[in-house]
Amino acid sequence: MLLLRLLFLALLFWFLQPSFDAIYYYHFGEVTNSDALYPYLFVKDFNLSHTLVNGWVTPPSHCLFPDLIVIYILSKFTSNIYLIHFGFAFFCFFSVIFLLRALGHSRSVGLVAALLFLRIGEMFPQSWGQFFLPSFHGTEFLLLGVSLNILKFKETLSYRRSLLLGFVFALSVYSELWFLVHSFLPLTLVCLVSERIRPNKILTAVASGASFYYIFLYFQRQTGIGSYLPKQFPLKESLKDAYTSLSQNPGDFFGQLFSLSKNLPGNDFLLPLFAILFFLTIFQSLKYRNQLKFLILPFGFLLSLIFVMISKIEPNARYFYFLPLSCVSLFFFQLQAKPKMMKLISYIFLIGLIFVSHRYWTSESIQAKINSGKNLQEQRISCAIETLSQWGISPGAATYWPTKYLRAFSDAKLQLVPFTPEGIYYPWVHNLNWDKSHPSLLPNAFKWGIAVPGQNQLFGRTGIENIVCSDWLLMRISK
Repeated sequence: MLLLRLLFLALLFWFLQPSFDAIYYYHFGEVTNSDALYPYLFVKDFNLSHTLVNGWVTPPSHCLFPDLIVIYILSKFTSNIYLIHFGFAFFCFFSVIFLLRALGHSRSVGLVAALLFLRIGEMFPQSWGQFFLPSFHGTEFLLLGVSLNILKFKETLSYRRSLLLGFVFALSVYSELWFLVHSFLPLTLVCLVSERIRPNKILTAVASGASFYYIFLYFQRQTGIGSYLPKQFPLKESLKDAYTSLSQNPGDFFGQLFSLSKNLPGNDFLLPLFAILFFLTIFQSLKYRNQLKFLILPFGFLLSLIFVMISKIEPNARYFYFLPLSCVSLFFFQLQAKPKMMKLISYIFLIGLIFVSHRYWTSESIQAKINSGKNLQEQRISCAIETLSQWGISPGAATYWPTKYLRAFSDAKLQLVPFTPEGIYYPWVHNLNWDKSHPSLLPNAFKWGIAVPGQNQLFGRTGIENIVCSDWLLMRISK
């Protein structure tokens, strides 16, 4: 039955492929979103040689599980980048259903949540659509769902399952640091007040999780793989600033807090709905302590608001995925006492979400963006290959975005070395081994590079020949 359900979901996701295209061709067409290419390029290097990955500088969230593992498995079946990312997007689609089931909702409610995410991702690919991309925090849903399944709030937590939960905690935090903000704290709080879970079992899980986490870090250091570690992030200073602001003017502090998500698409509808459902659920959950697990998602959203404000991170939709999911979960929680009505409403939502998708309700603006993104991707790559073959293919210089993009989408051996606009070497989410063949990592050592059209200089140097490739400017600096 499990295989049949997975097959049905896979066919449904394939049927709604135009919705994914709107996301894919925005991030790899309209923009050159190389962050989402990190797992693919890491796996590509790993398949070439296991030792080649020892030069990688990974993002703060390493994405080992499940992003890198899923991409690795998919790469064994196809080398097509589109199909690999399509398969990964289906995995994210499934993870929404898995999490809703772990919270105690029905399959139809889980499918409503997954289809809603796909729909808002299709409508707003630059924000909510990021959920379906690798290394963009979407797979945290699976990590939280696995944790909830281990806990099983209807059963007493044994020491064996506490250790297993600690291992999952460690793997989750190692792979996805946002698990600490979104999931770990609210999950722990709910466990501590649960009638069936003893505090000593949770302490065992946390302590063993911390031990496993440092073991993972130790083995990572042995491989030579580096990363942007949390200690490099000025969290202490940010916490001090936030405390000062809160103590001096609490009204202004909370006003800023809830204005963070004002630029998110759908905010005018989602935030009021979230507030109403959240307070209704609190009143109901106080009567039944084991029902507090339904507050994990809304607590996760509120914690993300606080953390984004304190840390001064850009308030991007990738940090607020719990907002729309909370609205779905809390809405159907209100209907639990009326199962027939809940089933009827979920089926109405399912039919409605399918028929308003781009498969049926064709949007000219969305289709235009898909076509534009597809053309931009093809033009950039073909133009760059043709131009650089005439100049002689040798390492070039570029700002951050085109470096991995060209490496992923071009079969030709086109090497770019990343720099900041000021000309400082910038290997963010990058493999240092790619740059070892070049004797110098100073921008003035390169004969060509890629700049933004409209600029007539690259790192202070004027080009003797400029070729426009869509929104790239290929600049030949010297002969």
